[in-house]
Amino acid sequence: MLAGDDGFRPLMPVVRSAAQGMAERGELEVTQRGEVVDLESARGPIRLKLPEDR
Repeated sequence: MLAGDDGFRPLMPVVRSAAQGMAERGELEVTQRGEVVDLESARGPIRLKLPEDR
């Protein structure tokens, strides 16, 4: 629902905050260019995915 529409931009801080908590609990991986990254230091587009071991 968020992709392809500029209406998603105001929601990104909430999405990033939720993703950070999930990543800290091992429930989610945050990636850039296919590599797992720390969301705190990530700048620009990110991808969210379930960990491989789930």
